[in-house]
Amino acid sequence: MRAMYLANYFVAGCIASSFLGWVASLHPMAFRAVLCLLVAIAITWGLSWLLDFSLSKLLKISVADL
Repeated sequence: MRAMYLANYFVAGCIASSFLGWVASLHPMAFRAVLCLLVAIAITWGLSWLLDFSLSKLLKISVADL
């Protein structure tokens, strides 16, 4: 069941990425907006990897459940 969830998230990510690429190709201002969104997502993803143990304490999630 967990593999199906991961596969669904992967497919949803691929669809979202293609949609954002299509929107970015429509207009230069849309390209900047999509670029800003992707940079914000990348920064959030990187910080979540670096701060996972401190965030787990803040969110009161045990490391084993993480």
